[in-house]
Amino acid sequence: MKRLRNRRRDHRTGRISGQVGGKRDEATTTARETAASETEDGGISGKEAGEHGPQQEPESAPFVCYAGDPEPKVDNEFAMGTSVPTAAAVAQGKCVVDCGTTRSIGSIRALEHLMSRNLVKTGNTGVNQVDLQDKPTFNFGNSSENQCASTVEMKLQAGQREGRLRIHALDMGQGPILLSIAALRALGAVVDFAEDVMVLRNVDCHRLIELERSASGHQLLDLSADLFEKSQPTTQAVPSLRSFVQTEVADE
Repeated sequence: MKRLRNRRRDHRTGRISGQVGGKRDEATTTARETAASETEDGGISGKEAGEHGPQQEPESAPFVCYAGDPEPKVDNEFAMGTSVPTAAAVAQGKCVVDCGTTRSIGSIRALEHLMSRNLVKTGNTGVNQVDLQDKPTFNFGNSSENQCASTVEMKLQAGQREGRLRIHALDMGQGPILLSIAALRALGAVVDFAEDVMVLRNVDCHRLIELERSASGHQLLDLSADLFEKSQPTTQAVPSLRSFVQTEVADE
């Protein structure tokens, strides 16, 4: 780790380098004092239905899509030991399940923490390969534009199955790794946001994964652990939600 810190001070390119899949892969980064921005939930308002003639349609209560009063604590948060600060989650090698991100991305600092956790647990950093040519540019909500330093392919484990996750490494801030909508689609993810559980139908449709909830409300998944480590078996295969659509019976 001392060597990682020395390399980080010496290099300003923010590249992650090392022997692919080796035991001594190294991660280097430039320390920039840039605070990671987090998105806030917004409200959605609907149009009120107009009156048509003397008869009015019965009104239905509106539903709220924005955060108002603080949500009450639920028992499973305490049972799972959640409400961990996002910064602490980054240090633990955890990612944020973010269906609003088109491609998986994370700060180099977050990737370093993930590699360090993998090294402690397995003796391997978990880096499958590093692509120094794949450096996409991302636009952020504060109108800033930043180009990634590289793209890292990390090894994953889900029960008896091995997997890979491509993460674009951003040389700014210390934000968490964001698991993108593209990755979630590829995994066939079905997420229950109310219960903080997820099923990866394309990996194993009989395992219910328990997600942690951070202090800021993010859903967290530990990339340094077996993804099914905290999962529970289901009574039956979890189908696509589309299978619950009621089909109309054809008129005889």
